[in-house]
Order: sequence, then C-alpha cells, then structure tokens
Amino acid sequence: MKAHITRDGWGMFNVECVMGSINFKECHCEGRPESDEAMTHCGQIPVKLFISLKCLNSEEIISIYYYTTLFPTSRMRRLILCVVLILSASSVFAQSARIGDARYMAEMDKQINASQTSQYLHKHADIFKHILHLRVCEALGIDPAGDPTEDKASSGQQTQSLDTSFVRNISKNSLWQNETSISINRANRKLIIAGANDANMYSSEMPSYTTTDAGNSWKLNRVKETGKTKPGQSLGDPMIVCDDSGMFYYSYLITPPGAQSYESNIVVATSADGKVWKYNTPLVSSPSNLEDKQHIAIDNSPTSPHRGRVYVAWMRFSLPLPQDPDLSGLFLVYSDDHCKTWSEPQQLQSGTIKFVHVRTGPGGELYIGFSVQADVNSGDPARHYFARSFDGAASFDIKLIADFEEFPFINILNRPGLKGQSGFRSVPYVAYDVDRRSGKIHLLYGSLDDPNAANPTALELYTTSEDKGATWAKGSVINATAKPEITEVDKDRFMPWVSIDQKTGDIHSIFYSSESDNDNILTTINHLKLNAGLTNQAQSLTGTTFDPTKVIPAVN
Repeated sequence: MKAHITRDGWGMFNVECVMGSINFKECHCEGRPESDEAMTHCGQIPVKLFISLKCLNSEEIISIYYYTTLFPTSRMRRLILCVVLILSASSVFAQSARIGDARYMAEMDKQINASQTSQYLHKHADIFKHILHLRVCEALGIDPAGDPTEDKASSGQQTQSLDTSFVRNISKNSLWQNETSISINRANRKLIIAGANDANMYSSEMPSYTTTDAGNSWKLNRVKETGKTKPGQSLGDPMIVCDDSGMFYYSYLITPPGAQSYESNIVVATSADGKVWKYNTPLVSSPSNLEDKQHIAIDNSPTSPHRGRVYVAWMRFSLPLPQDPDLSGLFLVYSDDHCKTWSEPQQLQSGTIKFVHVRTGPGGELYIGFSVQADVNSGDPARHYFARSFDGAASFDIKLIADFEEFPFINILNRPGLKGQSGFRSVPYVAYDVDRRSGKIHLLYGSLDDPNAANPTALELYTTSEDKGATWAKGSVINATAKPEITEVDKDRFMPWVSIDQKTGDIHSIFYSSESDNDNILTTINHLKLNAGLTNQAQSLTGTTFDPTKVIPAVN
C-alpha cells in the first residue's frame, strides 16, 4: 500500500491510499507526537498514527495503527509513506465494523456521551466498560462474544510437561482474558479452579479453567447450570473462593433480565469440581442500580462463631445520575446457606468507592479494605480505609490506613491511569491478607511518589497492623526488583495482590513492574516474599515484558 499523507497543522492528516487496484479515501485519521518534548524540536518527530480507510468501491472500512516519523519542512507538510500490509483484497471488501475500529470507537464515544449518567459511570465504574461494549456491538451488529469456536480449543485436556518454569498457558486459545482469579480446593489440593473475563463470557457464560493434577493439565468449562435459565448476561469481574468442605464459590456480575438502563446484579455460582455448576439467588432482589467490583470471602476459621458464612461486598452506583451521593457507596451482604439466600444489603460507606477487598480473621473478624478519591469540595485527600466488624457484620467501624496520591488523569480515557496520555486505566488500591496464627494483617497499597513531577512514579507501599486494623505502621516503599543491578524506584509498580501461606507464614505478593524499561512502559509481573525484606531480590514470574498500553479498547 502507498499512502500519501498531507498534514495541516499539528492535529489533522488527510490520507489518500492505493493498494493494487483498490482506491481508498480518507475517513478518519488521528496522529499525535509521542511526547510534548518532541514538539519543541524542528527535527524528526515520532508520531503514532491511527488511520481508518474507506474503500471507494464499497462502504467497508479498515483500520491501521503504525508509527512513523514526521519531518516538518513547511507550513503544509507532506509525507509519502510506504506501508506493507498482509491483507487480501477479498478481506477488504468483506469486512464490516470490527471491535476497536473507527466505527466501533465512534459509537463508543456516542454511548459514553449519551447522558450525564453514562459520562459519570464511564469515569468511575469499572464494569461499565462491558455494558458499553455490549451496547456498541448491538448498535453495529457485531458479535460481542468473539469467536465461539475458540472454546473447542480448550474443551479437551491439555497436558504440558512439568518443568522449572512458572508459566502455564491454561486457556490455550486466542481469546482475550483479563481480571483473573484462582482458588485451590481446601479439601483436595490438586483441584484448582481459575476464572477470568474473556471474549466469550457474554454469550457462553464465565470461564472455569480446571485442573485436577495440581496445574499440569487444564480443561475449560463454562459456569452454567444444565437445564436452568441463566440469571442474566455475564458481565465479568470473576472472584473465586473455596470453603473447608471443598465447595467453590464463583462470584461475577450480570445484566439482570429486563434491564432498562445500566443496571447490574451479582450472582454466586457453586461447584464441587469446576465442571458442574449451580446458579444461586442473585444478591440484589430488585436490581435498579449499577453494582460493581464485588469481592467475596468465606469465614473458614474453626474458632469463628460464623464459620462457613459467605460475605460479598461491592461498590454501588445509584441510578440515575445525578443522584443523592449518599445512595451510592460500599455495600455488603452475607449468606449462611451456601448462597441460596442473602441478607438484606447494608451500606457501610457513602459516596464513590474504589476497589473493595474482603477478608476474615482467625476469630471471625470481618475486614473490608476500600479507597475513596479526593474530595475537591472539602479538600480531603484520597484515602485508603479499613472497615471492621467483630460481630458477623451486625456493626462496623472504619479506620484510616493511609492517605495516598491518585494516579494521573488520562484525557483520552476520561479517567485515571498510567503510562501517559496513551496509557491505560488504573487506580491505586489495597490488597492484603490476615495471618491466621497471629491475627497480624499484611497490606500493600498504591500511591504516586510526587503528583507534581513531570513523570510521577506509581508506588506500592507495605504496611502492617497488629491490633486488628485499628492502627497501621507507616508505609514502606517496595523497592525490590527482579534484577539486582536495578536499585532505583523510579519506574511504575502497580496492581498488587497479597496471599499468606498459613502453614509456613510466608507472605507472598505479586505486582506489575516497569523497572527494566528506561521509558517506563514495558512491564513484567514480579513476585516478592514480603517477610524476606523489601529490598531483597524479587522474581519475574514470566521472564518477559509486555506493553500494557496495547490493549483492546473495549476491555480497557
């Protein structure tokens, strides 16, 4: 393909392209310098271009992403590009709108800006991206489920030879997956179930990746009950836990039948083996709000008066907006009969809540970590909080963990994120676990080092509480790296998880780290044993890096 590009000013490009006998005319094209600093020079300017080309012979559109270099030589700058594409003429004519292309993104913008409610939810509600995706696909006639045949690739047993690596591909298909969860059966340690959002969850239900040989081989099942109508269309946010009897509990979000606006609900399916699942009663009896980012925990303590109780906490966005902010906030329910029935939802905190995390203590204590954004009206900073109950959720108090600095605002996403204006959504949150021998709580939380810096760094800080969350030690920055030669904490660390081995007492944490990339983009997944010291060497779980900015727009 030969592309003749004429640029007028810094913002817009005009494109004329020819590939063989196929002519294209400009439909939509955007470009921006890779950095503001580059714009101050008169030499080469690296530019990331997104071009959508419309075929003159039909109404079909194709999209291209690529990088090039702009040489500004006059007021009307011209650039001749030769782009090599592996693309047959037949595929151009046959292609309709696709997930992530110009028509998709235009419809996405339309849905986001449809109302004040949709604008607010896009900025604050994590699950709203899936609701938008379904609406956009419906409007454009796109199948939101991806390729249903991909399930067949994982429906059989895939055996992988055991080796010394940490990595197992348990999905064995090309579907996108994110927001993973995993749980080991407490009665049979070789039985493990993992879950995730994936492209087929909208029509085929949530995935259940199951192994019966401690991770050597895996099989894909779907969370569905034979002969029973599903409680709603799956929206994701999987979270899996297991009780002492070996029963798995898989919580996720759904669109309830007959939803008129952006309503969602929460369901918890149960299974003893990861293959045969049972739907249970959704948590909210009359859903009229957007429920988001639920987290589930089971009281498995032998000495707890509430042993076996299932707790679910989540963020609620009261609909429609604008609405009394006191109607939104942190909510909780519990079940004492394996999720057949639920307590009435109780509100623990009002306002816009971020990322709830539930755990229980050795004496039946109930803990809920959550975050609250800065209040521009009162001047209160962003804060991480810890809700506590010592009577099975009959009453609560809330303690401050620490203030924190929020991640930078990304204009193109209209919400906080990392990696600059071409980056991805992300917020600082808390992750923790409770040592059941001592009751001590070990917690990681996110923040920025200096929000006023030109390139602020995302930090993970470690703190502990020895009095059931009443007070917390001053946070210490995680500065361990997977490479001993890297000693400076000047690259992003984000999205943590903490899990304690209750037999050995080892405190395991994982988090993303961009420590090895001078540009602070390429990222790996690190493991750090917190009780071994914060400056000890971490382990890269994959040994490779990836670019987190190259994500599917629908699921970012």
